[in-house]
Amino acid sequence: MSRILDLLHTGTAMGMPLAETVGALLAGVTGIPSPLRDILQDCRDEGALLSIASAAMQILDDVPSVAASLVELGIHPLSLFFTPERLQFVRWLSENPQHGQWFHEGAGNSCIDHSFGILRIARLQPSAWLRALGSGLQLVLRRPALITLFEDSCLTQLLDQGMCFGSLEIRSCTGVARVPSLIPGNLQLWFSDATFLFPRCLEVRGQVEIHGCSGIQSLPEELRAEQLIVEQCPRLQQLPLVFHGLRRLEIVGAPITSFPAELSGLQFLRLACLPHLETLPLPSGDNQDVELLCLPSLVRIQASARPSIRNLLVTQCDRLRRLPRNTGKISGSVILSRLPELAALPSHLSIAGDLRIVSCPGLWALPADLTVGGEVEIRDCSRLDSFPKGIRASLI
Repeated sequence: MSRILDLLHTGTAMGMPLAETVGALLAGVTGIPSPLRDILQDCRDEGALLSIASAAMQILDDVPSVAASLVELGIHPLSLFFTPERLQFVRWLSENPQHGQWFHEGAGNSCIDHSFGILRIARLQPSAWLRALGSGLQLVLRRPALITLFEDSCLTQLLDQGMCFGSLEIRSCTGVARVPSLIPGNLQLWFSDATFLFPRCLEVRGQVEIHGCSGIQSLPEELRAEQLIVEQCPRLQQLPLVFHGLRRLEIVGAPITSFPAELSGLQFLRLACLPHLETLPLPSGDNQDVELLCLPSLVRIQASARPSIRNLLVTQCDRLRRLPRNTGKISGSVILSRLPELAALPSHLSIAGDLRIVSCPGLWALPADLTVGGEVEIRDCSRLDSFPKGIRASLI
């Protein structure tokens, strides 16, 4: 251990506050003033290093020079908000707005905290100085964050830093955000106008949820995740081309025009309020649930192999004329509703559960080999006047 660190430990062991010990070293208690850079370089413990830098910043009354020493060591100055003395540091910044403006610009108070496994950065509008620090700097935490949460903040340059992501959650943010290529937990984006720059390949070991993000036009070309849920993204036009390990897919309220052609392994598919989707290559899966709602441009559903469907719901698809010819056996129930152009059901269709057909005025006949294991309900199908042998239902 260096002589400088020996003196620091001796001072704190004698009950001297850390700020006084650091001030004494900077003032030359050893006979020669010790530059802050030398003190920090001699410190191998990152937590102690940040505590020393926090004390030095307040003693010297100088943010940029102390921050520059941290940057030389590859440490982002925002790390100062996570030291054991963070409350005192935040109070000092609030009492000295001329120093606080180095971190935050504009009115309002930012909140940066790390507790209970959650790293929370709220209402932070980074200063031009903070944004200009560049990428590659490490954000030092006392322990890894299980969840990193950004709220009401400008994300420009913040996500370029080496943060310890478990799960990443972003709410009501602006700016430009570079999404990391690997997230061990979940990725959740909520009601943000930020521009999100995704890597070409994104791996999220949990689920991906995107709600009300107007700045997203496309998703990564290749996505590995268990679930993808996208709702009300008015500029999203491109889904990933390749999926790995996906079990649940929900896309609601987006102007996408195409759907990936080779998607397998799904257990649940829900597509709703997609005004421009004309063709749907039905994903393959084992006993999957399929819900298609309010797809006004959908003309055809394609299935390259016989699909394995448990439950099927199709409603408000004004241009859809038929289901895939090879639909085959459905192990659950089928609901077909408000399909004015639907003319017929496929042959060899076997439904183990219930069949409900409502408001399909173009449907003129049911296939002769149709089998239904449950109840049959048919309403508002004006052209349909008879049923295959063995099918019992009443026309309403």
